[in-house]
Amino acid sequence: MSRRPKRAVFVIVALALLYEGSAPRATHAQSPVCGFPAGYPGDLAPAASIAAWMAARATAVGLPPELPVMASLVESGLQNLNFGDADSVGFFQMRVGVWNKGIYAGYPANPDLQVKWFLDRATAVLGDAMLHGGRELLNQPDEFGKWIDAALRSRAGRGRYQLRLDDARQLIAAGRALAGSWPFDGSTPADDAPRATITAWLATRALAAGLPGELPVMAALVESGLRNLPAEGSDAAGYFAMRVSIWNTGPYAGFPEKPELQVKWFIDQANAARATRIAAGDPFFGQDSNQWGEWIADVERPAEHLRGRYQLALEEARTLMLLGCGTAGR
Repeated sequence: MSRRPKRAVFVIVALALLYEGSAPRATHAQSPVCGFPAGYPGDLAPAASIAAWMAARATAVGLPPELPVMASLVESGLQNLNFGDADSVGFFQMRVGVWNKGIYAGYPANPDLQVKWFLDRATAVLGDAMLHGGRELLNQPDEFGKWIDAALRSRAGRGRYQLRLDDARQLIAAGRALAGSWPFDGSTPADDAPRATITAWLATRALAAGLPGELPVMAALVESGLRNLPAEGSDAAGYFAMRVSIWNTGPYAGFPEKPELQVKWFIDQANAARATRIAAGDPFFGQDSNQWGEWIADVERPAEHLRGRYQLALEEARTLMLLGCGTAGR
């Protein structure tokens, strides 16, 4: 366990690096999570801002936002330390002799690489759990500490990470308050709400379920033009053009008038589709944004020649997510 210095007196840094229209385009599995710094906020930034930055990187790859914050609170006190046990440095006390090479080369001076390292390891643990039927790991906060234990291969103080769950949540919430209005925390938007507001709502529901925020937005753009289609005169209704004759029953009964049930349907079907792909031998299915169109096609099941149309909506979905920053929760 590394020594802990006295916390420096933090200065409030300007939040000019928020995701706006000029934000860099996200690639691969990185989503443009609105309201958070586009880059590392700096070693002297408030702990809440650093927590929000880490949380954004986690949700962008479909992981719980608390994971990296909990890990760093224990390993470094949420500080980018330049010292530690043996040759360990950084937020997660990575060993320089082991990790300062390859894709993580230069990580001591690059906090983004440190977070990437942690998320890569946490994703590997999740992939292994899914192969063994552990998909529910994403929805079990009481197991987050064990998840971090497995990712960091901790040998001392096992269980200590779980104790920081509440601290992590409080810091993330404070960081979000500093950063802006994302994620969407209001009631279900009206059918005539701005497209950006509807996008923020859909994306937030997906992120909360461990899915890429773009996924339901891409699907709704193609299936309904991002509109809650009425059931009158058609068997397809809602944002995802769900078949009334098939889905207006059981847990989804009444979905044409209840948009939250439509989102629940999409999330349920997306989780099932991902589990099927993983069981078929692709443990990291969905981590690459280039697969998201195929993922949606597995949910919507269109004619074969129409499967490729969902991927084409990715950039529009991301643009709407960025615009949604100013309207989310309002």
